[in-house]
Amino acid sequence: MLRPIVMTTATLALLVVLSGSKVAAQPLIGPARQARIDGLVVRLGDPDFATREAAERDLLSLGMHAKSTVTRALQQSPDPEIRARCKRLLSRIDFNFCWERASRILGETPAARQQFVDMYGTERDLWYALAEGNPDLGKKYADRCKELAAGPPLRQAQFRAPSDAVDLSRYELREGRLATLLVIGAEFRTQIPKDTLQLVTPLFKQKWGGQYAKNTPPVLRKSYVTWAEEIAPLPIEYEGDKKLEAARTTLRSSIVSASDRQAALLTVAQAKDKRDDDLIRAFMTDEAVCDTLFSKGVKTQVQLRDIALAATIYRTGKDPSAFGFKNLKADPELLFRPSSLGFASADERAEAFRAWQEAVGMPR
Repeated sequence: MLRPIVMTTATLALLVVLSGSKVAAQPLIGPARQARIDGLVVRLGDPDFATREAAERDLLSLGMHAKSTVTRALQQSPDPEIRARCKRLLSRIDFNFCWERASRILGETPAARQQFVDMYGTERDLWYALAEGNPDLGKKYADRCKELAAGPPLRQAQFRAPSDAVDLSRYELREGRLATLLVIGAEFRTQIPKDTLQLVTPLFKQKWGGQYAKNTPPVLRKSYVTWAEEIAPLPIEYEGDKKLEAARTTLRSSIVSASDRQAALLTVAQAKDKRDDDLIRAFMTDEAVCDTLFSKGVKTQVQLRDIALAATIYRTGKDPSAFGFKNLKADPELLFRPSSLGFASADERAEAFRAWQEAVGMPR
């Protein structure tokens, strides 16, 4: 004989929410905790303001345990104060739920939380899918990337009813949106199709360009480096030992541009590591042009050998400006501004090299 199924209040409340889309996020609740949550929801409509505020704080601290009951109260309560507070609570509960998961990737610093506010505000569906461990995260991510890559649909206002208006903000390449794609794509790169990840890189370049290599917020730096190294090429500027090793690799490569080599030479020069002497010296005769400038009718040309000479002089503790670099300007990141290391004529360049050779006792 079949026994009748007995539904508790907690079970009924849970089923209301389980009928929605965010299934995995709803925890099971015991009778004692459910009774407490029910009481707190009632106190959201208390005549005393402090009591209402305290009840809202307590419900927020209960997080996802309170969500199903708060959702039901929003839908069914006749009290407008309770409904208003439940509406606010639901958005905060969802945010905290997603932040708890995101903080494991971004860290728990105030800067990380502020960054997440922007990211969550533009792509909350993706963050919720990540937080609840949704197995369709990869598909949701892929669908979103394809939508952004395709751009907004053509506007045909004359054929479109007002209720069918397209939300064009969904297609804007906002910082928070791209940051979300960057972090989730880098973190779950093995679960997301490679062709999907390839769709995203042009979006980064379209919005950020090369400047993002320098201006990447520290919170996103790890994800950015992962993307640049393991997913698809992005402009990248390393820091510390990794930056130095990347500069050495650049100088040894045979397929790198002169402009990239000039930055690498100055990076290696800053380290003052004797092991790099031969690496720098190899460019002392390289006439590849890095840059050409025109100022007040004067043409100045920067060659790789100019950069190598300035780097060599600096590494011995001397001032390059004393050896003919008349326009020398310091640079906080690259030691010297590369454009300030050129010469206006072949004679000026020859004189600078001659002066250095005399200073170190080298034969002409």
